[in-house]
Amino acid sequence: MVGKNIDAALKMLGMSLDDFEQSDDGKEVWPENWPAVQLFSRMSTQWRCGQNGVIGLDYNVIFSWMDIEGWGVDVKRDAFSSLQVIEKSALENINED
Repeated sequence: MVGKNIDAALKMLGMSLDDFEQSDDGKEVWPENWPAVQLFSRMSTQWRCGQNGVIGLDYNVIFSWMDIEGWGVDVKRDAFSSLQVIEKSALENINED
């Protein structure tokens, strides 16, 4: 029963469980990109949705979280810029018809 609820919720977002499957293809994250990947992972529940679906991440929550974690200004700036690249790619995949 839980699987059906998850499938239905993901379908509403234009996604499926296949979007989350992990492969063992040996991909790695470069160290300079790791803060952005961590940030994206942590903020995965902070998507804003509109009438036509997912529109982007809630930046207010992101900056609050970075403040709580004590990230410095330079780290915030770099991670946020990289996060926007990840977000753009994610949105393209989420909103794919």
